[in-house]
Amino acid sequence: MMNALWAGMVLFSVVTAFFTKSTAALTEGILDGAAESVELILSLTGALAFWSAMAKIAEESGFTQLVRRLLAPLLGLVFPELDRTGEAFSAISMNVTANLLGLGNAATPLGLRAMGELQRLNEGDKQTASREMIRFVVLNTVSVQLIPTMAATMRARAGSSSPFDILLPVWISSILSLLAGLGICMLFTRRKRAQKQTKKARQALYSLTLPGLFAMISISSDEVFRMLGNAALPLAVGGILLWAVWKKTKVFDCFLLGAKEGLQTAMELLPSLCALVCAVAMLTSSGALALLTRLLSPVGNLLGISSELLPLCLLRPLSGSGGLSIYQNILKTHGPDSLLGRQAAVISGASETTFYAITVYYGSIGIKNTGCTLFAALVSDLVCYLAAVRTVH
Repeated sequence: MMNALWAGMVLFSVVTAFFTKSTAALTEGILDGAAESVELILSLTGALAFWSAMAKIAEESGFTQLVRRLLAPLLGLVFPELDRTGEAFSAISMNVTANLLGLGNAATPLGLRAMGELQRLNEGDKQTASREMIRFVVLNTVSVQLIPTMAATMRARAGSSSPFDILLPVWISSILSLLAGLGICMLFTRRKRAQKQTKKARQALYSLTLPGLFAMISISSDEVFRMLGNAALPLAVGGILLWAVWKKTKVFDCFLLGAKEGLQTAMELLPSLCALVCAVAMLTSSGALALLTRLLSPVGNLLGISSELLPLCLLRPLSGSGGLSIYQNILKTHGPDSLLGRQAAVISGASETTFYAITVYYGSIGIKNTGCTLFAALVSDLVCYLAAVRTVH
């Protein structure tokens, strides 16, 4: 899928450039994109190293297992038919824990393990996704993070006075999108003998979450966002370290080991980032992205999404690196503390690369019939974008 996507972006840019007579701008865009990808990865390397180090401390001290135990009751509502003591439920819990802590690289292997366990429990066609598989994959296409590190780091690099004041809008947007996606899954994947149990689970999930969301929206203000955002990072770091020290973990040794893994992750990210940043630069310099934006602007205006945010909304489900490039351009053009800059930050922090997640997880176990997964994931993306533009003031 990514091969076709990247080739399509490049070829569409080249064709558009010839029709708009902007081949010189396209040439400059290719060179600028290559240089920009290196600058972007350098600006993110420190954050990747630091959070990989904190993740290693959390893992070695047992902090991730603590979070997993706390999540078990909620996950039981999403997967009511799974045995909570089984391997599949355990792998799902660890995957969700890693996602909550923003440990994308650790979450993917755990997710693949969970998919393997779910395939083992699949009593039907082995090429058709089970109800639990569909819910799990949709869960991984939604970015529910305690701290949106990447989005906030890029705001800080762009000169934001309070880079973490997007925290509460990110939580609201991601949880609403999660509810939308899981709601559709539960609607389309229930069966008669489990209908009553699934209905109870859905009602319990909504009753636990929606009142809290409405309460947060009702008291939301810039001061609340700023206060929570500024306190979130120190509390997270301090909490993990206090737990690790109490458990007599060798925190400094773990930090060094995790930081090395973070540096390796940054190096592994550079090739794909270079390819996609160059493709986005070609789309921009050739006028192809502007053409797509003009075509979709009426729909965006109807939904309340500005034309400046449309490119990010279009690329984010397809490519994380391409979305980062568009996000960086918005921060440069409009400023990190502008309305558009903060809305773009919430979209980046509260959404995921939908098509990539679906391809990787289903491809790992040979699933061809994915049921309502794509529809549910795209609806959750749309809900995320709508919530993002409405929760930022």
